[in-house]
Amino acid sequence: MFTGYVIPPRPQEHDDLKTCIMNLVSEFEQKPDESKAITQLSTRYKIKRRRLYDVINVYTSLGCCQKTCLDHVIWLGKEKIIPGLKALIIKEDINNPNKTLEELFPVNGCIGIANLTLYFLLLFYALKSNKVDIRFAAQFFSRGTGRYKTTLCKLYQISYILNAIHVTTRSEQVCEVILNPPFITSQDIVDDPVPQKNNLDSIMSIEQLLNRPIFTNTDNYVIRRREEMRECFVKNISAREAEAKIPAGEEE
Repeated sequence: MFTGYVIPPRPQEHDDLKTCIMNLVSEFEQKPDESKAITQLSTRYKIKRRRLYDVINVYTSLGCCQKTCLDHVIWLGKEKIIPGLKALIIKEDINNPNKTLEELFPVNGCIGIANLTLYFLLLFYALKSNKVDIRFAAQFFSRGTGRYKTTLCKLYQISYILNAIHVTTRSEQVCEVILNPPFITSQDIVDDPVPQKNNLDSIMSIEQLLNRPIFTNTDNYVIRRREEMRECFVKNISAREAEAKIPAGEEE
């Protein structure tokens, strides 16, 4: 049992926040290209200012909106997301079979919510999967930093913000997030070559990744990347369990 990875709860406040964000976006879409004061939006939709800035930063990173002046934002539209993602995939060389996940997603200090949003979405394309376990993503993006919990919380927040505009949804699997079409298509997905116990097991599910598979095509860069993520997670799980077993007073 992996006690170091507690599943965050889904309190009512997240559902309330999602509703507020959906109402906010609805207002944006009714009056596009109209600059709106962030302070007024915070009051109107009862979203804390800091939380609203996180929402705006996530959508700005996707090209949906743009900050104007110090306290204003303008809505550009959700149709900006797909062209922006395609351009970013090319720019970051995501489909280069010679690049590992570590090369595609380097750890450069504390990552902000805007950049983490882009990392998270690009991860789906790098793994050629429409499903990602958010715990694995958090562990990988925070590797070597000790910021797993902080990164996990940010990714949960990002997933709720993206869910409000139907970019992502939560699957029935624990901690699994789905990137919805048309933001990813069947052409972008590589089926799992590992035989599955049942149809509910996904490519990046906890069960699949913790049970070391035997790959027949070791030259497949997608398989290598999935294995790379699995190894990162298992390595850190093992380290946490080893630390937990050290009796008090016997630490080096």
